[in-house]
Amino acid sequence: MPVTFGAGWTAYASANKNRLLRGECRYTVARVYENRRIKGAKVSRYTYQVQGKRYEDKQEVDWLGGWRPLGSRWYVRFAVPDPDIHEHPGRPVPDSVTQVPPAGWARLPPAW
Repeated sequence: MPVTFGAGWTAYASANKNRLLRGECRYTVARVYENRRIKGAKVSRYTYQVQGKRYEDKQEVDWLGGWRPLGSRWYVRFAVPDPDIHEHPGRPVPDSVTQVPPAGWARLPPAW
């Protein structure tokens, strides 16, 4: 029974994330603050802010070719109804981007 519940919950959470990311989304900037191995996998931990609230998460980076450099900045696409739901477009933030709107951008800023 617990295995069935766990698999069901995982499927629901994934479907909910996909549903929210198909809706209204915006972009903000995440900053990598830690790299470590977790259960043998290379993981970069990062933080981002939306409307003054801080969000944290991690990304397994083995398949990306290695660690995200500490202090590096990456765009994050988040669901407006729940900014904790997000994904990575895989684009680093150029140094020319110095300010981020509190609610993020409706589209990715042009690469300069």
